[in-house]
Amino acid sequence: MKTVKIKYMDFWPGFDIKQDLLYQILKNQGYKIEISNMPDYVIYSTFGKEHLKYDCIKIFYTGEEQSPDFNVCDYAMGFDYITFGDRYFRLPLMYQPLYRDSYIEMVSRGSHNQEIRNKFCSFVYSNSQADPIRNNFFEKLSEYKKVDSGGRFKNNIGRSVKDKLNFERGYKFSIAFENVSHPGYYTEKIVQAFAAGGIPIYWGDPLIEKVFNPNAFINIMNFKNMDNAIDYVRYLDNNDEEYLKILGENPLNTGQELEILEEKFEKFVRNIFDQDLNYAKRTTRVFWNKKYLTALKNQEKLYSMFLPVRKLRYVLLKSIRKS
Repeated sequence: MKTVKIKYMDFWPGFDIKQDLLYQILKNQGYKIEISNMPDYVIYSTFGKEHLKYDCIKIFYTGEEQSPDFNVCDYAMGFDYITFGDRYFRLPLMYQPLYRDSYIEMVSRGSHNQEIRNKFCSFVYSNSQADPIRNNFFEKLSEYKKVDSGGRFKNNIGRSVKDKLNFERGYKFSIAFENVSHPGYYTEKIVQAFAAGGIPIYWGDPLIEKVFNPNAFINIMNFKNMDNAIDYVRYLDNNDEEYLKILGENPLNTGQELEILEEKFEKFVRNIFDQDLNYAKRTTRVFWNKKYLTALKNQEKLYSMFLPVRKLRYVLLKSIRKS
């Protein structure tokens, strides 16, 4: 049994190590995992710069629309469709254990869900800073029929829903728009919309049909303009036969199943951790790479120095506006 000394850092608030697929594979494959402050492996994400303090094997993972910086990390998992030897694995959020229940409901929906719901369309978002197309579509579709907004953004039901999936189960359609459009980048939004049992109305990843069956959802990016897309939603809303035809399609394309991905990911992980530490390293710490890392660290120091000033400025401006 090989002992691996690891440390997770720079992840989103509430991140649970045990809900990470890499951690689960190490555990299931019999590695002895030691969470250490003197790690041989650092697994980090985009919500901080603590990883810059460590000089060891670094593994980057992101749930955001950010590409890996291979000058910093030795290995990476992300959304991009890129090939870089044994250093990169494409691992979208939907395959993580955190969303496993939604994934299972999504892939099993065809066997138990052939009914038309009473409510029209759901919209559950709290982030008001996304691409304006999300708000514009919500407003435009609402001109046809009321779209029930259960999040903090554009809320029109008198409360914020606590269980998004359960809320969406009552609707024929669910608006599943990403915050941004980035090739390969999709989140849990379309997965949960499928799992809820209705038809997702999607915008975001221009390559989404590489993973999801284009006959199973409404892809806004396939329409000439927003009006044409809304006309199609109206058509399905008033045509039960066509609606049920789409509802009966399998959400995923062949070859995108969780079991296939996990088998490939296990090989990726074992390749990293089965190697001798001296051979597992992929970045260098000399010459240009050393200069690059030094610049990043200095940039972070400057940011940390001015952060208290920026916070104070924000508080002062906020108090001035109130007065």
